[in-house]
Amino acid sequence: MPKIVDREEYRKMLLTQSFELFAQKGYEAITMREIASALGVTTGTLYHYFPNKKALFEQLVELLCEWDIELYSSSLDAESSIESRIAKAFELVEQNEDFYLKILFVIVDFYRQQRNEGVTDNRFLEALAARWQAECAELTGIHDTQLVTFLMCFLNGLLVERLFEGDKVSYREQSELFRSMFLDRLKVTQANL
Repeated sequence: MPKIVDREEYRKMLLTQSFELFAQKGYEAITMREIASALGVTTGTLYHYFPNKKALFEQLVELLCEWDIELYSSSLDAESSIESRIAKAFELVEQNEDFYLKILFVIVDFYRQQRNEGVTDNRFLEALAARWQAECAELTGIHDTQLVTFLMCFLNGLLVERLFEGDKVSYREQSELFRSMFLDRLKVTQANL
């Protein structure tokens, strides 16, 4: 009797396993053949699911965004205030720092490679980023896109700063500082509506 394979689950498994490879080697340094070998599949199998490395990467980033949104949304209470939702975002980044650093490394390396090839934009990733930002706005309850962007920039910058300074930079202290600044700005924004 033939083995029944859930194609979507298998595709997600391939993506999940390739995440570590991209994080370790970088987008530019790894080939489809190396990915297939590391995953224990043939290159034909890999190409059956992904027409090229870029498509594999784009689908991986989409899956990572889904994971991030699910991780955040499942951690929230239905009646959480904006302040507690911001605090939860900082907590999640702190608790999953390695995961978020890997995402940051993988995406930065991809964009570096694209720029080396003369590609200055990627419509798929731009659309995905816009969708992710809209999801974040909905989940945080912050509907000012500049404020949502500021939150994302701050968290990404915090990850990078911790690379340089390690535990000298405290998530808790930065969270408290950010929330006080952020809430002051949010009050001004809401008063102007």
